Amino acid sequence: MQSEKNATGQYRQSRMYYFGVIILTIMAGCGKPSITKSSPSSNTTNSSTQLDGTWLGSCEVDEGDASSKSDFVVSGSSVTLTTRYYSGGNCATENSVSVYSLNYSIGGPAASPAGAVEVQQTLSKIMITLKTQQGVTTANEGVKWEEQVIMPPTCNGGFTINVPKELNPTVCAGDLLYGSMFGTAYGIIKIDGDKLYFGETDETNDGSTAAKRPTKLQSSYLTKQTSGSGGGTSLTVLEGTWVSGCDPDDPSDPQSQYSRSTITVSGSTATNAISSFSDGTCTESSAETLYVFTSSFTIGGPVSTPSGASKIDFLTSTLDLTVKNSDLLDAYNNGADFNNDGTLDMPPTCQGGFSLNQPKRLDASECATDQISSSFFGSTFSIFKIEDGKLYLGESDDDHDGSSDGNRPVIFPSTGFVKQ
Repeated sequence: MQSEKNATGQYRQSRMYYFGVIILTIMAGCGKPSITKSSPSSNTTNSSTQLDGTWLGSCEVDEGDASSKSDFVVSGSSVTLTTRYYSGGNCATENSVSVYSLNYSIGGPAASPAGAVEVQQTLSKIMITLKTQQGVTTANEGVKWEEQVIMPPTCNGGFTINVPKELNPTVCAGDLLYGSMFGTAYGIIKIDGDKLYFGETDETNDGSTAAKRPTKLQSSYLTKQTSGSGGGTSLTVLEGTWVSGCDPDDPSDPQSQYSRSTITVSGSTATNAISSFSDGTCTESSAETLYVFTSSFTIGGPVSTPSGASKIDFLTSTLDLTVKNSDLLDAYNNGADFNNDGTLDMPPTCQGGFSLNQPKRLDASECATDQISSSFFGSTFSIFKIEDGKLYLGESDDDHDGSSDGNRPVIFPSTGFVKQ
């Protein structure tokens, strides 16, 4: 898989200059996903089956103290490359995500260097998610200099913040950068144990034809992930206890309640204990309720959006609810008339029957007439990722509520769970 860094030349550099920290362009493509250095050994073998799996790069610092991180998922002849772009040099503040879908085939041994094999790739689409309003504005309006557009809108614009947009050959026809990325490229790769190396392009060997394949390997590489390493799909990657911070339920509301969650995973069973509090101290003196969900779960394959995410499906069987605030106890048992108009705005929770500080086990049949609590049972389709030692679970909204496979969340919250 070739690097677009050399292929785009001066245009890429000028684009980076005007985008600054927005980072819309392909800074590494398939070619430079890691800053970790080593020298490939000559004792290697390469085949399509060896490529199957997930390969991760580390944080790489680019021009202007920007940074990026990539992961590379191979299944059969299909490749999904996800690159996250950040405004700083520590891969902390994410500005955009690009997900590239490719098909590839492996040929015979490359003429140079030793141990490398020829590879041919075709890029079919790119999904781009912009995380800043400045990035959206620039992509939709282009770059202006003294009121003149010196760089047109990216692939005809149409971007919305935090919403993935598909780029393909039709949408990007005529685009100076992205239009040239679709089609066939010719490269080389080398697998050395758990390390994957790509060819280094230059002006002479830019990968545009079979005769112009790279003739040397980059010193950077991606590392293949195995069960428990954070990039595989084994249940063991989640084993243990994960705790969230004391987070507001609605950050935009100054009167918001706060909550803290503790997820305990053993085998294919997850227990999620969610405590709600009246203020940001998250101490027992401000505790209001404790929900303890017990679910079985399965882990699926990667999703195209957001970057680094995989499917996870929960089947919730039991819910234990403890009311810890005496002022709330009456509402949970008898319902609540918030508007004082004689009509219950909230019916009794799962038919009531709660005692203060005593857990009550709820089931689906008991909660069938409770519009809110009934939704807690059954299947939930979500996503997860483990990054920098933290577990992130998908954040649902009206359009992506986790009610079906097609309605999985497409974003993560800004805060995650820390493993204990």
